[in-house]
Amino acid sequence: MQRQKSIFGILIVFLLLSIIIPFILEYVIFRNQIYSAISNGEWASFLGSFLGGIIGGIGTLVAVYITTLETRRIQEESEVNLEIDRESQRTFNRKKLIDDVAVIVAEFITDISAYYYTNRHNTSGNRSISMKCKYLLQIKLSKIPSSKILLDQINKVYEKDSCSGIEPKAFGDEIEKLLKNLQEFADNYLTKEAS
Repeated sequence: MQRQKSIFGILIVFLLLSIIIPFILEYVIFRNQIYSAISNGEWASFLGSFLGGIIGGIGTLVAVYITTLETRRIQEESEVNLEIDRESQRTFNRKKLIDDVAVIVAEFITDISAYYYTNRHNTSGNRSISMKCKYLLQIKLSKIPSSKILLDQINKVYEKDSCSGIEPKAFGDEIEKLLKNLQEFADNYLTKEAS
């Protein structure tokens, strides 16, 4: 608003000078009694060119000033919008990672549970899927400090199997703890670490 007032003020001064200068020239140059070697027509041509150059230069300066102000305003708005877009993209990427981790953990729990209950009945099981999930999670989360508790719990569940004599209730408790750790990690990663 202040910029608009200053621009408006400059335009008013410019307009007033454009109106006043011809009257001043009329009375000071053309209607005086001082002898001059050149005629009034020549004076009018010279002063018209001279004052036209000054007025044109001032007009150009005003136009450049207005353009510069408008360009700065547009750049500031663009920077704000760019930062909003970047933050939106970071939030989107964080949510996507959490979704991916949740799918991998669900696959891990499904496979490790099948392995646990298969081995409880003295049949041979395979935990290659849960091993793949464990390594995928380590790769995806290794650089995120708040994921340490989640990764530790995944390793703990992975190491618990029916051959080590863990009871179903204790195994179920470890799975519940894993789900709780996943939820805490997701909450922390989306809120506290995003700040």
